[in-house]
Amino acid sequence: MSKFVFNIDGLRELMKSQGMQAKLTQAGGTVAGAAGSGYATDTHVAPLTAVCTVYPSTREAGLDNYLHNTLLKATGSAGLRMTTHPKRG
Repeated sequence: MSKFVFNIDGLRELMKSQGMQAKLTQAGGTVAGAAGSGYATDTHVAPLTAVCTVYPSTREAGLDNYLHNTLLKATGSAGLRMTTHPKRG
């Protein structure tokens, strides 16, 4: 029977790769497009992984998101799932 050895360094490299950043940027663009005008994306590399944030970039979009949960609905309509990190500590 063979033993599986998890390569954490390889996983971290994959999660920060240009390919992962491109996929996240594409997914973020889909969500921002589904949300409508006034929403933007930011993709960057965090300490452990690449991250894409979709956010309201105008005051009107911020109010729209606050009143109608626009980003949450756009995430679902794009076929994606939004998750939150559990509180640590």
